[in-house]
Amino acid sequence: MSLIVISFNFLSCEKDENNYSSSGYGEQVKTTIVGLIVNENNLPVDNACITIYNKKGYTNNFGIFTMKDIMVPKKRCLIRIVGNSFFDDVTAVKPVKEGVTS
Repeated sequence: MSLIVISFNFLSCEKDENNYSSSGYGEQVKTTIVGLIVNENNLPVDNACITIYNKKGYTNNFGIFTMKDIMVPKKRCLIRIVGNSFFDDVTAVKPVKEGVTS
């Protein structure tokens, strides 16, 4: 199993006024998304804010996040990482239906 690795230093989550909904993007699939956030020194970043459409979570002390059994578009899932006031990044993955997307 591979992990998503984003090399930025994220420290906090800010309120997002946008509502990124997965509806309207075609067929949906259920998946579990797992990832790892590290900083520029390849060290894990805890408490990074992860948003996958309208679901929000945070990395743990080891920089790992998991979002279980969420519905996302079949073709492409957008993962937004928001950190300190400087970083706001989006990455895309192809979801694994009824499996683990990493």
